[in-house]
Amino acid sequence: MTLIIALANQEYVIQIADRRLSSNGTLVDDESNKSDYLVTDDSQMLFGFTGLAEFGTFKTRRWILDILSKSKSNEIREVFEELAENATEYFKSDNLLKNIPRKHKRLSIMFTGFVGPWLIGNCIITNFQDFESFIDLPECFDEFRVHPVISNLSTLPEATFVQRVGAWGAMFIHSDLIYCA
Repeated sequence: MTLIIALANQEYVIQIADRRLSSNGTLVDDESNKSDYLVTDDSQMLFGFTGLAEFGTFKTRRWILDILSKSKSNEIREVFEELAENATEYFKSDNLLKNIPRKHKRLSIMFTGFVGPWLIGNCIITNFQDFESFIDLPECFDEFRVHPVISNLSTLPEATFVQRVGAWGAMFIHSDLIYCA
């Protein structure tokens, strides 16, 4: 599973994702793009996905771009909610996807960037990552859930943001340091 790491402060946002696709431990593609860029009236966001990348004719990278391009909103918070609702409906109704075992339909999309008056924003839209217990569930939920975080204007000058999504087990945080296993 992909590991995506996002880092941000008042001036910069960096989001890093690997490019490898694998299936049951077998390499499928070493040069796959899992990241892109979204601009709305009130935001500039980098985004990337982890989990289900391809199945038959379904390609997550194309599907995300298609669903975002059809968004009825120009405000990022509404785009997030709309994406989660549309993803839930699509995964339940698409003839190809609705028959995939739940353990193979897990998907998270992480957005990181600047929102509104240039606050740091992050949102993870997921159907398998539990943000209460901080674990990846072995099977997907029935719906996609939205987990937004937006910085506070008064603390922005000192703010440093770090988030990860996907292969959480590849990293652990101790004190102020991040270690990669």
